Amino acid sequence: MAKAKIEFAVAPDGVRIACASLGEGLPIVVMPAWISAVEVIMDRYPEDTSRLYGFPVQIIAMDKRGTGMSDSDIGDYTVETRTRDIEAVVEHFGLSQFVLQGASEGVAMSIRYAVDHPDRVLAMVLSGGYAHGELRPASVQDALLRVIRAEWGMGAEFLDNMFQPGATPAESESFRTMQLRAASAENAALLWEAMPKMDVSDVLDDVACPTLISHARGDRIVPYDAGLELARRIPGARFHTFESDRHNPAQQDLAEWRTLVGGFLAELPHVSMALDAAAAAAPGAAVQTILFTDLAGSTELQSRLGDQKAHQILRAHDAAARQSINDFRGREIKHTGDGLMAAFDSATDAVQCALTVRRDLMTYNDTHPGEEVLVRFGLNAGEPIAENDDLFGLSVTLAARLGDWGEPGRVRCSNVVRELLIGKGFEFEPLGAIELKGFEAPVAVFEVTE
Repeated sequence: MAKAKIEFAVAPDGVRIACASLGEGLPIVVMPAWISAVEVIMDRYPEDTSRLYGFPVQIIAMDKRGTGMSDSDIGDYTVETRTRDIEAVVEHFGLSQFVLQGASEGVAMSIRYAVDHPDRVLAMVLSGGYAHGELRPASVQDALLRVIRAEWGMGAEFLDNMFQPGATPAESESFRTMQLRAASAENAALLWEAMPKMDVSDVLDDVACPTLISHARGDRIVPYDAGLELARRIPGARFHTFESDRHNPAQQDLAEWRTLVGGFLAELPHVSMALDAAAAAAPGAAVQTILFTDLAGSTELQSRLGDQKAHQILRAHDAAARQSINDFRGREIKHTGDGLMAAFDSATDAVQCALTVRRDLMTYNDTHPGEEVLVRFGLNAGEPIAENDDLFGLSVTLAARLGDWGEPGRVRCSNVVRELLIGKGFEFEPLGAIELKGFEAPVAVFEVTE
């Protein structure tokens, strides 16, 4: 059982929001359903979160206002107010970018937040959700409301059967425990009454992040068609159907869902880069900074100067680069034909190497008019795959793309490198989000300036 420390974020209106964090890695902010008890939620996660999705993650969960350990008897349960509660939790943990995971009622909150903060949400993973809360006839809504008020905390068979038909005794007891810890009967009823008023259907077309949606075909709480509506309206959304009649997933569905989520996230380039950043920040992580140099206009040089002179220029580049790689404790990985690829254990050494090579080549150019060596430099950091004395993976590909991009004579790096060098005396000029070949989303690029 996971033991996470309960903390409190403060919303703009002063309401205290209970929240907790577990593990290190890619941040995943979990939006709970109708009611929640954050300590129960966190106890359901293993202490080692690195195996949940196949890569290290930081799980961050919260109790919405009116539930669990958050302030109750608030009255204001609109989706806009709850979205500001998410912002309070995000700021409390100092998150810059993260994945949003929403279930049931938490789906609408996730969607609203993602639309309002597209720069922060890397991806969304949504299950059993809806865009608007008018999901069932008023008679059914009223019947469920009467059960909530009359049978709260008793694990009423009716509620249990609606949320998780065929539940085991242990699942039913967990459901009852959640009820008792999540809210009083009256507050649960108020939250239930607020549900039909939630509506984010007007912003579905504005969702900009990759989105995975799953839904149980026989869900008795949120109809299957509500999940289909989300998938049809959210641009580029993926949809997965569980052949189940449970709103609260069974263990086998949960295992399938985690495998599905892990695969979805791992194949998103910008999520992979966030994983590299998280790995770089972890104590003792085996992170390497990759440097690519690229001799600009090599074909034009051959045409203008002839093979011998062009090769002499390439040798001048190689000599300057290899000397600097050695001086700054790097490792030459390979010659690319028009440049070199090197790896460094230190981001500081890698950037100092690039800047030194640039200075040395500027000196060469001053003494060789008409034979200038014009070089691009690209840097990224991560945990590349090592095989046969070579390095592979998205962290390498991004460094190579940065080395191919833009005007020569510039040292360009990813945000991962910039974050590693905070406080190290370097200056960076933001170049904006750049579209690079092979990367689905634009990549934030910086120039290292002296």
